Amino acid sequence: MTDELSNQITALLRAMIQRNSWQLIDDEAAFVQQVIAALTASATTGDKAISQAILRLYGQLLYRQLVAREERAAEELWLMGVRGAFRSGLDSNQASDIAQETVTRIVASLPKMHDPGALIFYTFRVLRTVLREQREDDAPSSLDALVEARALPEPTDATTVAAEVERQVLNQQLLELLRRKLPNEFERIVLIRVLLLDDKPRDVARSFKLPLYRANVAKYHALQLLRGDAEFMQFCQSLRPPDKPPSAA
Repeated sequence: MTDELSNQITALLRAMIQRNSWQLIDDEAAFVQQVIAALTASATTGDKAISQAILRLYGQLLYRQLVAREERAAEELWLMGVRGAFRSGLDSNQASDIAQETVTRIVASLPKMHDPGALIFYTFRVLRTVLREQREDDAPSSLDALVEARALPEPTDATTVAAEVERQVLNQQLLELLRRKLPNEFERIVLIRVLLLDDKPRDVARSFKLPLYRANVAKYHALQLLRGDAEFMQFCQSLRPPDKPPSAA
């Protein structure tokens, strides 16, 4: 069982390293053992729990190296900011500026950080704030660029990491589904902002300087189209919690 779990952790860890361009793990086997210990302590299993443990342990590693002023840790944090800025549609110069501001704020907050394991999520929180400040001065280059910037992870802490991981996965699945099913860009963006970002149609209309009825009509048309789509309805059905069994008399 231990070998099976170790192999499962190793596979997920390598996938996350490749996806995120992580460079700080010098001893993979030792890191895997730390993940096993974290899972044992929390009595949790499964890919979601493993991903949560990996994110927290890597966050702690990143924190320690930043405190020690390791150059490669600062560089990795900067690259994380650059990737997030690129996702929001910025060019290389703008992305570099956004990333540098993000790194500066995070490094300044390290002495007050109570939960180093949440550093990766905190990084995206800071990045989201910096991007929001940038958007106040510059209009988004496209509707999808706005959504990418707004769709960065919400603030989280140690008690909500698992829920945050699940929320991000579901949001990404829904985002990709809406992009495939809604050919009209404005209808797509209205529904994404309403469903994923908790905006009201009036917020969307105001941000694009359009009358409210345009956003309401776009939302109506998009929902009408999706209600007739079997794949979308099946996805919505999968989000419903299972019915509780009837209680014994």
